[in-house]
Amino acid sequence: MTRESNSRAAEVLRLSAALDERRDELESIPGVVGSGVGLASEGATEHVVVQVFVGSPSLVNELRQKVAETIGEGMPIETVFLPTPTAGLGEHGGDA
Repeated sequence: MTRESNSRAAEVLRLSAALDERRDELESIPGVVGSGVGLASEGATEHVVVQVFVGSPSLVNELRQKVAETIGEGMPIETVFLPTPTAGLGEHGGDA
């Protein structure tokens, strides 16, 4: 492994441990539908971050501060809109 991959792997472990400690509290915030550790792109650079998934595009910016306070100061975070799957619902789905 290269130095960069070792560094990235160490960051994934660090953020995963921090998320595990706060996941229940984080996911109890109204509008938050899930969380995980992933990569966020900033220009041509990718960073390992705690990703927090929200159920509405309007909540992405609105919940950013609350998420930061919950996960801890200085933790890299990204709030992401995650559309709710609707497959199987409506005219051709459901209980037919």
